[in-house]
Amino acid sequence: MEDLNLDEIEKYINLGRTEINDNRDKIDSLLKDLQEGKIDSLNEAVNDIQELILQRKELSSNFSSRVKKINIDISNFINEAKQRSNVLMNDASSLRQFMTDIVALKSKGVEIDALDLKEQIDCWRDIAELKRELRERIQEIQEKKTRADLLDEILREK
Repeated sequence: MEDLNLDEIEKYINLGRTEINDNRDKIDSLLKDLQEGKIDSLNEAVNDIQELILQRKELSSNFSSRVKKINIDISNFINEAKQRSNVLMNDASSLRQFMTDIVALKSKGVEIDALDLKEQIDCWRDIAELKRELRERIQEIQEKKTRADLLDEILREK
């Protein structure tokens, strides 16, 4: 076995410390990258959820607009038909059929209103669920950032 002098031993020790510090820096960098990747992924999820909320609101609004238009069309048709019904006053069976058709149209209008109400309730539920998920993701982001800050602080102390 060779005899190592003190300078050579010190040189090997310093090389070992350098390697340890280099490895520690690599590990620190890797941990930071992992944390940032998780946070970025969660931020993307938050953005997606916010977009879904906006799209759901828009979908519901479009549906309600269509329902209102259909109800207006039904009301306009009924009003026009009532104005023309004077011709039917002389024929009882035609008048009866006309009244049956009017009642059926009004019934369809009520069904459409019920669908609109159901859509509003479904929209409220969907948005409430999305907002719950959004709150969870935001809380998860805050927890990850806190952990990342703690880890960063611990790593700086070493």
